[in-house]
Amino acid sequence: MALSTGTKLGPYEILAPLGAGGMGEVYRAHDPRMGRQVAIKISAERFSARFSREVHSVAALNHPNICHLYDVGPDYLVMELVEGPTLAERLTQGPVPLDEALQIARQIGDALEDAHEKGIIHRDLKPGNIMLRPDGTVKVLDFGLAKVTDQTASGERAEHSQSLTVDPISRVGVVVGTAAYMPPEQARGKLVDKRADIWAFGVILFEMLTGERLFAGETVSDTLIEVATKEPDWERIPAKAQRLLRRCLEKDPKKRLRDIGDAWFWLEDAVPEGAVTAMAYGKKSGRWRLPVTLAAIASLMAAAFAAGHYTRKLPDARAIRFSFAPPFKTHAINLALSPDGTRIASSGIDEDHHLWLSSIDSSNAQKQPGTEGAMSLFWSPDGRSVGFVSGGVLQRLNLDSPQSPPQTVTSPANPFAGAAWSPRGVILFQVEQAGSGLSRVPAGGGAPAPATHLNAARKEIVHRYPQFLPDGRHFIYWVWSALEENTGEYIGSLDAAEKLPDGPLVRTWREAHYADSGYLLYLEGKVLMARPFNASGLRFTGEARALPEQIGRHWGTTGHAMFSVSSRDALIYQEVLPQGASRISVRSRSGNVLRTIEAPAGSQFAAVDPSGTHVAVQGLDENTVEDIWTIDLERGLASRLTARQGSNQRPVWSPDGQRIAFMSNRAGAYDLYARNANGTGEDELLVKSPHTKFPAGWSADGKYLLYVEGGNGDMLTSTWLLPMEGDRKPIPFLNTGFNVDDAKLSPVLDDLGRQRIAYVSNETGSREVYVRPFPSGGPGAAGPVGPAIRVSTAGGYHPFWRKDGRELFYSVGPKQMAVDVTFGKRPEIGIPHSLFDLDLNSVSADGQRFLHIEDAAEMPAARISVVLNWTAELAGK
Repeated sequence: MALSTGTKLGPYEILAPLGAGGMGEVYRAHDPRMGRQVAIKISAERFSARFSREVHSVAALNHPNICHLYDVGPDYLVMELVEGPTLAERLTQGPVPLDEALQIARQIGDALEDAHEKGIIHRDLKPGNIMLRPDGTVKVLDFGLAKVTDQTASGERAEHSQSLTVDPISRVGVVVGTAAYMPPEQARGKLVDKRADIWAFGVILFEMLTGERLFAGETVSDTLIEVATKEPDWERIPAKAQRLLRRCLEKDPKKRLRDIGDAWFWLEDAVPEGAVTAMAYGKKSGRWRLPVTLAAIASLMAAAFAAGHYTRKLPDARAIRFSFAPPFKTHAINLALSPDGTRIASSGIDEDHHLWLSSIDSSNAQKQPGTEGAMSLFWSPDGRSVGFVSGGVLQRLNLDSPQSPPQTVTSPANPFAGAAWSPRGVILFQVEQAGSGLSRVPAGGGAPAPATHLNAARKEIVHRYPQFLPDGRHFIYWVWSALEENTGEYIGSLDAAEKLPDGPLVRTWREAHYADSGYLLYLEGKVLMARPFNASGLRFTGEARALPEQIGRHWGTTGHAMFSVSSRDALIYQEVLPQGASRISVRSRSGNVLRTIEAPAGSQFAAVDPSGTHVAVQGLDENTVEDIWTIDLERGLASRLTARQGSNQRPVWSPDGQRIAFMSNRAGAYDLYARNANGTGEDELLVKSPHTKFPAGWSADGKYLLYVEGGNGDMLTSTWLLPMEGDRKPIPFLNTGFNVDDAKLSPVLDDLGRQRIAYVSNETGSREVYVRPFPSGGPGAAGPVGPAIRVSTAGGYHPFWRKDGRELFYSVGPKQMAVDVTFGKRPEIGIPHSLFDLDLNSVSADGQRFLHIEDAAEMPAARISVVLNWTAELAGK
C-alpha cells in the first residue's frame, strides 16, 4: 500500500515517492535526528533478525562510491539519498564515450574492490543499481543486499525481487540475480564468489561502450542460454578496452580476472610501451605495480589466450536450472507454461487459490481477479488467453483485456481432469468428476459433445489430462483403468472415425506431455523420462532416456503430474512431495495425546469399529491411488482391505462390525461396495449410478445403508437410503433443496423407538449441523419423520455420535465441539462447548477417545523449478 506524505516510519517522515525498487517502493524521507533527507525502501515482508544483522554488516561499508546504508527497520531500509540518473537511464541516450565510460568503470571498480576486501559481494550489479551524480561521482546501490536478502528465504516470501531467493553461496542449484548480468556459473545455480561481480562489471562496460545489451534474449530463457553460450562481438569494442573485457567476460571463472583492483593493468595502454619503471607499491590497493617486463610477458600471454579463444569451438549449450517460491503459500501447485516459454500460470491446490501469472523467472507475479478456485490451467495456442476450471465452470481469461472478467466457455467441468486448447478452436475437457471420457466444446463457448468414450472391455475408469499435438487434430490423454496394464497415455483424434493405435502409447500412472522438440515426457515412478516421438506419424522413433528431474504428484488428484513444457525447450515442475507414513494420534477429551499409531501414507476418513478395537482408513498406494486399510488399534498393525481396482475411499462399518462399505470408481463413476472386514470373500456391488456416492453409515438394525449422492457437477445435494434386504432399491431421503452431506445415524433408538440422523446442510448460507428423527422399520417414500433441529451455533461439520446417542461431536474450524442430546417426547439440545483445538477424524464409541490423522513429517512449502534447454541433457546419452 502506498504511503502518503507525512506518514511516520519510526523516526522518519515520508516526503514523496521516488519509484519502485527491487525490494518494493522507494520514498524520499526526512530524518529529524540528523537533519537530513534519506531514501527509504519499503518491503512487503518483515525482516528477520538474521537479515538485520547482515544489513548492519553491510552498513560498515564506507566508500565514496558506495551508497551508504544508514538503518534498518522491521520492514524498511534507510539509505543515503543520491540525486541524479541511473546508468540505465543514461544508456537510453546511446553509447558512452570511451574516456567517460572508463571513468565510470573505474569508480564502479573502486567500490567493488572496497567491498570485496571486506568479504561482501554484490551479485546483482547492473546499470539500474548505479547512480550518476551531477558532479561526476558514481554511487553503487544495494551493495550486498542481494546476499543479505537471500538469508530471509527461510520462512519469508520472495515475490518482490529476483534476488529474494535461497542464497546460492550456501545452496547449489538456485539462481539469484538479473539474467542479463549474471555469469554462466550463476545462471546454472552454481557456487559464486567475487568473480560474479567482475563478470557483471564487464557486461556493464561492454554495454556502455556499445550502447546495447550484451545478452538480450527475447525471454529470460533465451537470455540465460546466451549467457552460457554467446561470445561478445569484440570488433565493436575499442582496442584499448578489449584485453580488459576479455579477462572480465571469461566464461570459465577459473580463467576470469580474479581481483577487480587489477583491472586497470589490462587496459591496452595502462603501461606505456617502452617505459621502464621501478616497482612501486600502490598504497590504496595494497598490490605491487607491474614493471614493463612483466607487462610485456602479460601481453604475450594475453595474445596467446586470444588466439586460443578465437580458434576454439563455441561451448555446447547446457541445461540451466533454477527455482523460486510461488507467489502464494501452498504445498502443491497447478502449473502451465505458456507456448513460447516466457510465462507461467499457476495456482495453489491445497489452499484458497487464484490464478497467478508471472514471467518464467518469477518476477512481476500478478493475481488475476475473478479467478478464485482456478484449477486445470491451460493456455491458448497463441498465448493470449489462459483457460481454467473454477466452481465446475470452464472459463477463459483474455490477457489482452486484463480488466475484463473471465468468460464462461461451458459447464459443468471437472476441476481435476485438465484441459487443452487446439489451434482449430476446440477445447477438450472432462464434463464431470464421475467417470467419463473427454468432451469437446468450441473455444468461444457452447454445448459440449463427446470426444472420447470409456472402453468397457479395457475396464477404463476415466479419461483425463488431454494435450493437443502440433497438428491441432490429434491429442494425447491419460486413461485410468481398473487393470494396470491398460493405465497410461493414449492417442485421440477430433475425427471420431479415424483409426488410432490400440492400447497405451506408454504405461504410466501419471499424465504425459509432448514437447515440440520431438519428445514425449512421462513419469516412471518419480523419474521424468523423455522418448523421441514422431507427432505426425504417431509413433516413437527411439528409446526412452531419463532426465535428472524428480517430478511431484499431488496425493489427492490421481494421474496428475506437476510439470509443463513449452515449444522452446523450457520445462517447469514441482519437485517430489514427501510421501512418508501418516500417523493417528489417539487423544483424550482434553486433547492430550494418549498414543500414536503409524498409518498408511495419505490416510483420511478414519472410522472406528463398534467394538473400538479397529479403525478403517483410506490410504495411498505407491501410485498415490486410494485403498481401504484396517488398523488394529492395540497392536498398531495395518492390513490392506482393497487393492488395485480403481480408487477405494471412505470406509464405514456395519453395526455388528462384520462389514465395511466404501466407494470405488473401478467401473467409472464412484459406486458403493461392501466387503467383509476380515478381508475374506469378494467385493459386493451395492449401488450403481452415473453420479458420485459417499457412504455415510448403517441404521442401528443393519437394514439400511445411508449414503449421499451428487448431482450435476458432483455437487452434493441429497441423502439416500439403501435397503440391505429385498430388491435394494434406493429410497430418496433428506431431499431438502439444499446441499446435504456428512449424514450420520445414531447408534441407538430414542424413547419413541426411532433413530436420529445428524447431518450438515447449508440452508442458512453456511454449513451447520442438524438433527432430525429417522423412523424405525424404514422411512417409506415419505422421508424422515419430524422437523429438523439445528445443533451448531456458528458453523459445523463432521458429526459423530456417542454410542448411547446422548452426546454429539462435530468440528468447526480447528475446534472439536461436543453437545448433549436428549430425545424424549420433546428433544433437548444442550449448548455446544469446545473440547480442544483440533479437527477430529473419528470418535470412539464411548466418546472418550478421539482420533486425529496427521502427516508424520511436515510437508515443505512448494517451489517452482525451471529447466531451460533441457534437451541438452539428452545429447550425451
